[in-house]
Amino acid sequence: MSIHIDEISAKNLGPISSLQWNLARVNLVYGRNESGKTHLVEFLIQSLFKQAIYPGMRRLGATGRITMRGLEDASTSFAPTNKKKLEDYLRGEDATLPDNISRLLVVRAGELSMVNDPQVGIDHSILEEYLSNSTLIRSIRDRIPVSNQKASLEGGSILGNRQGQVKDFHNNRAELKALDDLLAQVNRDYATGQLARMQSDLKEHETALEQEKQAKLHLAYTLAQQIQQLEAACASIPAESLQRAAAELDEHRLKAATLARLSETLESNRANCAELSWLKAALEEYQKLLSGETSPTQVKAWLLVLAGLLLVAAVALILMKQALPAVGLVLIGAGLGYAHIRQLQKRGSRATQESELTNISAEFERKFGKKLSDIASLRKLHDEQNEANIAANTIAEQVNSLKSELERLEQSLSDQLFALSGQRLSAEAWRDELQSISLRGQQTRNTLVETKMRLAALQVDAASYRSQPAEITYNEQRSQQLEKKIQQLVDDRRREEERLNSLRSKLAAETRSDPSIAWEKLVDALSEKRRKLVQKYQDETAQLLGSMVVNRVLDELFKQEEARILTSLQSSEVTHYLKKMTSHYERVEYDGGLFKVGDPFAEYSFADLSTATQEQVLLALRLGISAHCFQGRSMFLVLDDAFQHSDWLRRESLVNSIMEAAHAGWQILYLTMDDNIRDLFTTRAQAEFPADHKIFKL
Repeated sequence: MSIHIDEISAKNLGPISSLQWNLARVNLVYGRNESGKTHLVEFLIQSLFKQAIYPGMRRLGATGRITMRGLEDASTSFAPTNKKKLEDYLRGEDATLPDNISRLLVVRAGELSMVNDPQVGIDHSILEEYLSNSTLIRSIRDRIPVSNQKASLEGGSILGNRQGQVKDFHNNRAELKALDDLLAQVNRDYATGQLARMQSDLKEHETALEQEKQAKLHLAYTLAQQIQQLEAACASIPAESLQRAAAELDEHRLKAATLARLSETLESNRANCAELSWLKAALEEYQKLLSGETSPTQVKAWLLVLAGLLLVAAVALILMKQALPAVGLVLIGAGLGYAHIRQLQKRGSRATQESELTNISAEFERKFGKKLSDIASLRKLHDEQNEANIAANTIAEQVNSLKSELERLEQSLSDQLFALSGQRLSAEAWRDELQSISLRGQQTRNTLVETKMRLAALQVDAASYRSQPAEITYNEQRSQQLEKKIQQLVDDRRREEERLNSLRSKLAAETRSDPSIAWEKLVDALSEKRRKLVQKYQDETAQLLGSMVVNRVLDELFKQEEARILTSLQSSEVTHYLKKMTSHYERVEYDGGLFKVGDPFAEYSFADLSTATQEQVLLALRLGISAHCFQGRSMFLVLDDAFQHSDWLRRESLVNSIMEAAHAGWQILYLTMDDNIRDLFTTRAQAEFPADHKIFKL
């Protein structure tokens, strides 16, 4: 919905006594100089807007009202005296609306272009002025000192350049800390009664040390008594007897061990010669059997065959009448037959020998678990067991001798331990008892030495011994600590007295008081000085923090306004009016302080455009930004001789642009004293808005 002015009613507008106009879509107000046009514009501004945009604007004595449509279901009235203005209605719908909307909707002479020098173009300050409240924000910030703007709050402290209020803050803080430190010193050194407590502590420690001294004298007496008892106990345990018994016990242990080892060796040797008797008999028998062996183990049969052949030959010779050769062959054959008979006899004797040797071998294998190969093996084993038997006999003599010596030692040790312990003990208990007696004796001697050393360390004359028990038990470490503590307290008391005198001088100098007055008056004067400084510190710090907070808020507002500018320039409303007014350009860019417009092919700097195109772009920019700020709704546009500084060719182009805005739904109220502009405006309005235009003459 469009927001337009329906009616203007006013009285006493300078030279205008009264007027009552019903406005159309396009309106022209014509009047010579000093005819009241400026009064009418200021009446509109003061009635409709919260902020006046012109420096030196007069406070009018006029009365009247302006009626508008489009804000509510019914018409809405505004007057200079009304508190509720146009912004109150619009901002309720859009919280991002700029505060000074009159800058967009009211244009005075020469302000249509927005810029003073087209060659420079539109800079950031111009955009801030028309699209945001940055100018107002900057004017507020300019009232904040630069040192405050750069200050920051970190860790409870204000950081920044030590200038202005920041410097005062740190100076006040340092001075306040110095006073607090001085007051803390007063509380610590004087108000808390430190000196009195030191004196009380000193007396308490001196009393405790005296008790320790009395306990030390009684301890010396007690130690002297213990020494006498320990010396008597040492005399009852002769060291020579203990040493002799210990030596015999060691000898007994050594010989008992030797006896056990020899006994074990004896048993081993006796086991190694257990078969000596059998080996001796078997060896003798084996030798006898071997000495009777003379015949071969086999009978040679060829002797008998040969003998038979010789006899057959002898018979043949006899038949051949060869008696002598036959006799010879008979004799040879008889000899061979005899030899065969002797072999048969020896073979029978050898069988008996082999049977005996087999029995010996079988018994050997049974006894020793291995086979008997020959007589050498039997002789070797016999010799080994014979040597073991000889060694066993020698060891047996040593064992008997050791047993006799051990019996003697055992009797001697039993008698000595009876003399030391008063009881007969078994041999197994001798060593433990002897060690127990030796340990008691050593402990007694050690205790005696330690007790003598303790008594010597006390350094107490025997004449000063105290037999009467003391209230406490003497503690050397505690006594030394008491002595050190007493010395420390004495030193501390001296230093405290010096410190109090110095503190008194500080208080007197800080408060400019007489050092001889009472402590209480000095402290009161210091507290009063601190109170005044705290008040000053709080006030100045509050001012500094307040300006820092405001500056931080302004930073956020600057960011918001910057975002608002970019959003407005890139809005669809700006693009719409740019296309409509120029029929060529379709977007605007603002980058690095340079304002540009663009078509589908390229971008162009604003300063490079022709003057006519610049004015079209600026009018489109004003209308597009306004439409964006007012959420696309068409508003009214008041132009107070906005074209009077343009040449005649540009005027026609600007009037055409204004008519385009009217076609887009904007209400136009143009005030002029220029005849040419009046004629151009009238001609176009009659042609394009024959039923919706009005001309008012002042």
